[in-house]
Amino acid sequence: IWAALDCPGFFAWVVREGRHGALLGTMTGEVLRRPRAGEPCIVTAWPLERSGRKETAGVALFSAEGELLARAHQVWIVMSAPPGPAAA
Repeated sequence: IWAALDCPGFFAWVVREGRHGALLGTMTGEVLRRPRAGEPCIVTAWPLERSGRKETAGVALFSAEGELLARAHQVWIVMSAPPGPAAA
């Protein structure tokens, strides 16, 4: 469950901002029901707030029928941009 919740928050910001390069700072969440082995699930994520290099996202895991199985709040830290090419 935690693995399913981990990365989608990153992609919520990639879709919105079109950039890459962030590290998960923290993730807190709640498992409401563990899915059965092989049970189809749906995961979704959405951007919440940005403050400087810190971005927060919400993530949720649902059953195929729409039952909320787990939810999490994530803090992502955007890596600084690499330096440009050296002046010749």
